[in-house]
Amino acid sequence: MFQPHGQLTGETGATGHDTCAPSSPAVAHVLNQFLNEQGESVARALTTLSRMEQEGTLEELAGALTLLKLLKDALTDDMVIGLARRVERLAAVAADPAVSSLLERLPGALRAAESGTVSQEGAPGLTALWRQLGDPQVRRGLAYLLAVVKRLAPEAP
Repeated sequence: MFQPHGQLTGETGATGHDTCAPSSPAVAHVLNQFLNEQGESVARALTTLSRMEQEGTLEELAGALTLLKLLKDALTDDMVIGLARRVERLAAVAADPAVSSLLERLPGALRAAESGTVSQEGAPGLTALWRQLGDPQVRRGLAYLLAVVKRLAPEAP
């Protein structure tokens, strides 16, 4: 039971409810004093709650809190630790300058490749590929891709 300054000491009866009724003089005095001191705050809070209830926000909030509780109850310590480790590894990869540099270049490279592919009809022939190999940038790109492929390939048994 709400007991500001220890003024109320309501007892519970057989029903389990407080025997201090809202109409009792002690409760009325405490509520009156509280509303005199905090009336504007209470009015703003009630206005906000009323608006949230009318807009359906309270129901949505209750649903979100229920979902959050279910997630909290479902997560074990091992799951949380595993998730934290994955996030830590992901942060380490994202902080790697080589990865950062690659991610900065990738969108432009994909757009350039897409526009080059669209402008040509069909796949390039062997002669066109041979000419491309004369470009130092193409050779560096191929060397890079071959190094990536080599690292991704499973080791031989």
